[in-house]
Amino acid sequence: MLQASIAKNLSNPTALEKVPAAANRMACSVSQVYREIKAGRLGPLVKVGARSSALPSSSTDAWIAARIAERNHAENHQQERRCRMNTRTALLNRWRKVLVSTLGEDGLWNFDQIPDMEQFPPRFPIAAEFDGDQNGDEAQRIAASMLSGVLCLAALKLHRADGNLEWLKAGDLSCYLDRIVHRLHTISPTLPYGSDFSSGYLLNLGAALELAMLAPDRWPVFLARLDAIGNEDLRRMAIAAVQGLGDESILLDMVVAAVSE
Repeated sequence: MLQASIAKNLSNPTALEKVPAAANRMACSVSQVYREIKAGRLGPLVKVGARSSALPSSSTDAWIAARIAERNHAENHQQERRCRMNTRTALLNRWRKVLVSTLGEDGLWNFDQIPDMEQFPPRFPIAAEFDGDQNGDEAQRIAASMLSGVLCLAALKLHRADGNLEWLKAGDLSCYLDRIVHRLHTISPTLPYGSDFSSGYLLNLGAALELAMLAPDRWPVFLARLDAIGNEDLRRMAIAAVQGLGDESILLDMVVAAVSE
């Protein structure tokens, strides 16, 4: 009926209606109609007698159409927001399945016990709590940097070598670290955030190796801190990182703490 009424009024743009009739069509009180007129969102009133005024029906129609448009916009916005949330949740669940470390379980230590970079999704599920533009490229770069620190910790735990530095002094980066660096160069070009992840990883790795080379007496202190981090800690830190809620300097802070302790 409302659409029929609007169509009828559009065919007669000079049609007028009393304020109570307009209030009825607008589903509000007469006082609210006058408030809308005063605010400039309706009207203006047209004098039809010494003590009588009316509203152009076209003005009422426009007001109704504007409210419908506002409602539709709000509904569309809510729907888009729900879609984004559902997409982010699905992406986060994909990361949860990948970010699993099982170092030392059943007495085993091998390369397959740290997250497989080849299984990494192409984007990070940045959290709403992220301090910045949640959907921007900068958020993706920061998350990549945060995750690189956590994965470097996992790799160092894997290559812990019981504190033995002979492999490092001899320049021997075979075994796990060499495999990881090689994999970085292979996988990085396939991921949108690959270069940021790779550079962050190598920066963290370089800081740890520099500590071992320049302050070998502090290396056991660093290893003790490394040993205190368990698989669940690695998983928790990694999940926070992919949401942009981690710590970009987590490994560097451990190095500094080992030197200053």
